Amino acid sequence: MTNTTNRWTIKRLDQIATVIMGQSPSSSSYNTQGTGVPFLQGMPPVIDSMGAAVPKQWTTEPTRVVEAGTALMTVRAPVGELFTTNNSVCLGRGLAGIKANNDVSQAYLNYYLQFSKKQLDTFSQGSTFTAINSGDLKGIQVALPSYQQQKYVESVLNIIDQDIAKTYQIIQKAKVLKQGLMRELLTKGIGHKKFKKTKIGEIPEEWELYSLGDLCNFITGKLNSNQAVIDGKYPFFTCAQETFAIDRYSFDCEAVLLAGNNASGVYSVKYYKGKFNAYQRTYIITIKDTSLLDYFFLKEILNIRLNMLKDFSVGTNTKFLTLKLLLGIKVLLPPVKEQVKISNILMSLESKKHMEMQKRNLLLNLKKGLMQDIFNQKVQIK
Repeated sequence: MTNTTNRWTIKRLDQIATVIMGQSPSSSSYNTQGTGVPFLQGMPPVIDSMGAAVPKQWTTEPTRVVEAGTALMTVRAPVGELFTTNNSVCLGRGLAGIKANNDVSQAYLNYYLQFSKKQLDTFSQGSTFTAINSGDLKGIQVALPSYQQQKYVESVLNIIDQDIAKTYQIIQKAKVLKQGLMRELLTKGIGHKKFKKTKIGEIPEEWELYSLGDLCNFITGKLNSNQAVIDGKYPFFTCAQETFAIDRYSFDCEAVLLAGNNASGVYSVKYYKGKFNAYQRTYIITIKDTSLLDYFFLKEILNIRLNMLKDFSVGTNTKFLTLKLLLGIKVLLPPVKEQVKISNILMSLESKKHMEMQKRNLLLNLKKGLMQDIFNQKVQIK
């Protein structure tokens, strides 16, 4: 059935597009060597700055294949995440392909589906995990202006997307630059010409090798999340990230906070000074002698050692950092004055990345608000 509102036509998704539900090929056909057709099972691990999936897996026995440019939507948790593909890909059961008919702009349809996520949330079903079936997906209601107006909407939103992509690229470059500088600065320092041989290789002559246990005290948080009374003035940290403010504090100090467990095996690190509380599996790390070690330098040391922490943490689904592991971590320590210089260099890059992240968030909010105005027909479209 077709309805018309303010000269916009409302149609079912399957009236204006071909909907292809994924079907996983035999697992024996999977490979990571690039043999066969790129294969996507669900939400891809990497999406580029323009929203296109970057395949990490291939299949030699493709089942449901969609062509480049097709919109891809997750139909299992998380439902309704939308991205595209720059190549023909095979779709697994967690995805659906949506290819617009020739008289409908594919980009317009993609934007409208992003806007329509609430419809998908309504359709989501399942006791163990949320999912959307073929009938519900095909029945999504899409509001269509004229094709010329669709292309205009596409051009307006694409301008914002281009700016979002630029900020994303700057953020990624800043991350790579910081990682490279960290490796250089935290092993070779600034302007050193004299080095000495140690059991871990050559290091600047003035530097010394320590264990974290020699330098730091480690204690853990006091509360479970459900014990916290929200609506207070003290930050509560979970996995080293501030989650909310509560009515009491257990710590009043300068410290580096480190997640003691994480399902992804990637551990966040945060510096904080003042009154706070923390989840019981968060490590609060204080320095024994600040004439030897600077807090910001400690934060950067832990950041660069994240890969090592991930490799040596214990646990299968959820990774845990044991106190024994942390105490034994070896660190190279320059004099404090050099630590401060190194930290300032790295923090300037972090500040640049943070500013770009703020800019990107503003652009994402602008895009969201503009889509609401356009698709709710609150603004006049040329």
